[in-house]
Amino acid sequence: MATSSIIDNIRVNNPQVLVDYADFLEKQAQEPIKKRSENERSVVITDKEETAALMKKVLARHGIQL
Repeated sequence: MATSSIIDNIRVNNPQVLVDYADFLEKQAQEPIKKRSENERSVVITDKEETAALMKKVLARHGIQL
């Protein structure tokens, strides 16, 4: 994703924020990319019961009960 699309609508009133942000980006660029462990990898859920249980859990977080 292009950085410009992420920060396009940000208005900065404090120039120090830009300095801090640039420092942060430079620091992140120096660090190696951490690969995801097997537990962190995305998966496709095909089981209907497992899908329903996941959706019920997600909706419950937003105060919606079925």
